[in-house]
Amino acid sequence: MPARFAEALAFMHRHNPAVAEWPMELLERWLWHWWCHAQVGVAGEGGIIRAVGVARCVRTTHEAAAEAYAHHEDATEGSVLWVDQLASTHPLGVPILLAQARTRFGPRNWVSGQVFKRPGELRMLPWNRVERLLQHHGLH
Repeated sequence: MPARFAEALAFMHRHNPAVAEWPMELLERWLWHWWCHAQVGVAGEGGIIRAVGVARCVRTTHEAAAEAYAHHEDATEGSVLWVDQLASTHPLGVPILLAQARTRFGPRNWVSGQVFKRPGELRMLPWNRVERLLQHHGLH
């Protein structure tokens, strides 16, 4: 296991309550799958990890919920950037990870995911709002 992966795994386990309850072996297998497909973003500061996120591109939020490993590289197929899990201890962690996702996947139509869920409601953010957020933080 690469050292950076082990650090990202420990960070995600420590700072994401949603996965902290998972057996470590399950979290490791799940994160390793996405790591091998270049779908894990890691943001650091001074060599220390400050944010880790896992994202994939899906057709719809229903597809994301029904098929845990669904992913479409082509933007015409996967128009929704689905953020599966996210852990951040830095105020710019989310914008930095979104900037990495834009570089990795290119612009999509929407951003969504369990991490964007309000009580009882799944939010869909239009991609132009993501771009404005990145510009606001000088990440465009």
